[in-house]
Amino acid sequence: MARGCRICELNNEDMDSVAETRFFKAHMDRHPETPGHAIITPKRHVVSLFDLTKGEWADLQAALKKTKRAVGKIDLGRVYQAFIAVPYTRESRRMCREMLSNPKIGRKPDGYNFGINEGRAAGRMIDHVHFHLIPRYLGDVRVPAGGVRNVIKNARD
Repeated sequence: MARGCRICELNNEDMDSVAETRFFKAHMDRHPETPGHAIITPKRHVVSLFDLTKGEWADLQAALKKTKRAVGKIDLGRVYQAFIAVPYTRESRRMCREMLSNPKIGRKPDGYNFGINEGRAAGRMIDHVHFHLIPRYLGDVRVPAGGVRNVIKNARD
């Protein structure tokens, strides 16, 4: 665990974990772009995707599948209410409130985006590699072509 790393701290809080494999833990994202947005993080502190071990790469597939199944079973309304009660930031509180009023919150996702921001120039805000599993729903954006860039752009317009 790296001192001061928010993801390392999150990984040590078992109560917030939604899925776990040998090398990864998954948590619901406290800054969700869509209902069910989760992050999957290596248990050990590692900054770059390119520093993952062969074992971690092999385990990532299991972590993705396990997280997808777990997110499908979670009461998202309850999760976002808890995040609003104890938010990381005001922005986190606002985004979780938006999820509670999102008409897609109780639906099964129709697709997924999977993403990583490798490096600060690519938008990474925490220096601990983390993968985003972002559920997508038919009609969540007018034209879904272009993937996640349209979800994020439309969410902020």
